[in-house]
Amino acid sequence: MTDLHDRDERDDPVGSNRLTDTESLSEIRARQELLWAAAAGLGVREASILDLHLRHHLSAAEIADELDITANNAHQLLYRLRQKLGEVIGNHQLWRSGRPRCADLAALRIASFDEAGNRAVQRHRSSCDACAAAHRAVVDPQKLFAAVPVAVAPLLLRERAAAALEAQGVPVRDI
Repeated sequence: MTDLHDRDERDDPVGSNRLTDTESLSEIRARQELLWAAAAGLGVREASILDLHLRHHLSAAEIADELDITANNAHQLLYRLRQKLGEVIGNHQLWRSGRPRCADLAALRIASFDEAGNRAVQRHRSSCDACAAAHRAVVDPQKLFAAVPVAVAPLLLRERAAAALEAQGVPVRDI
């Protein structure tokens, strides 16, 4: 199992180096948008850690330095964040931008998917078998986190960077 803090996953979290012909940049962007839309359901601290890790490419050790905590604590925060992020993404998918399929969830009239909206969906899900089953079908935290890129470099730029690195003797994976 690959940990959230592994450098390879941060450098290529969506597996863009392994894109198939059926995957497009628009699909990758859609997954990226889903991640950040769902991240609005996280608490402020969790969202900050996610931002430091994904957007700023900080490792667990670097997050520890930034937050003045131990490296072990930072690793634990990232582990818990990965688990919670899967839950939040699943809740966001149930909410479906204010148009849930479940009539009982729609009746809650959750105005926005923020931390309070996420908690409301979570409470509903705990008492609704259909939503609980739908959530389980949608969410696999490790796959979801690995499926969202921070940014995808244009292919030509990646090829040029790889060529420059190889010219300097740095081994580069196929792009």
